[in-house]
Amino acid sequence: MCYNISLRVNPELLYQYLPTLNPIPEALLLNTSWHGNADTFPEWPVVLNNNGTGLASFAWGPIPKGLNTPEKVQEERKLYLNAPADKILDPGSWWNTIRHQRCLIPVSGFYGYRQVPSRQNKIAYYIRQKGRELFFIAGLWTLSDTAAGEIPTFSLITRKANALLKELHTGGPDEDRMPLMLTPGIAESWLSPELTDFQLQEILNFSLPSAELEYWPVNTVPSHPDVAEAFYPDLPPLMNK
Repeated sequence: MCYNISLRVNPELLYQYLPTLNPIPEALLLNTSWHGNADTFPEWPVVLNNNGTGLASFAWGPIPKGLNTPEKVQEERKLYLNAPADKILDPGSWWNTIRHQRCLIPVSGFYGYRQVPSRQNKIAYYIRQKGRELFFIAGLWTLSDTAAGEIPTFSLITRKANALLKELHTGGPDEDRMPLMLTPGIAESWLSPELTDFQLQEILNFSLPSAELEYWPVNTVPSHPDVAEAFYPDLPPLMNK
C-alpha cells in the first residue's frame, strides 16, 4: 500500500507549493483528472530536482534488470511499485543505490480498503491531507531498460501506518503501511541535492498525524466514474478518527 492514487486538479496549482518550479510541459496541463492504479504501471506527473525543479511524466514501477520475458517483467515489476522507507538506507537494499534520485508524487488523495466484518467486500476510502487540494508523497526514480529503450520510472515510498490508516487499510499483506506523506516544507527538503543520509533518515521517519487527514467512503475503485464521490453506507465507527 499504496496502489491507487488520484490527482484531480490542474498541475498549475503546484506553483503555490513550489514557486521555483520550472515551466510545466503543456501536455501535463491538459489533463486535470488522473486516477493511477499501480497494477497498470500508469504514467504520472512527478516533481524532481534535475538541474532545476521540474515536472515530468514518469511510469509507476521500475523494471528490474535481467528479465528476459514480458511475463517476468510483469510479475517482478510489481515488487518495485512501493519502496519501504525502512529499506532505503539499508546498504544491502536496491533502494539504497537510488536514494539520491528523489522525487515528489503530487496527489489529491489516495485510496485505502477497510475490511468490515458485516460486508462481503472491502469498503474503499478516499484519503487526503486535511483541507488540501494537492499534497506530496515521497518517491524515488530511476531509468528502466525496455525493448524500446530507457524510460523514466518511479516508486512510491511507504512507511508504517499511523493509527487512522491502520483502521482504513485492513485485511491485506500491507495493511500496516501508508504512503510517506510530506508537508510542503519537508517536500522541498526532500528534493534538495545536499540532503545527507542523516537528514534523509529524519524525513523517512516522519509520520503525518492522523488528525491532519480527512477521509470518506467511496464507491468501489475504479469502477465508478467519480471515484472520490462520497457515499454513506451503514458502517461501524472508527476508533481513531
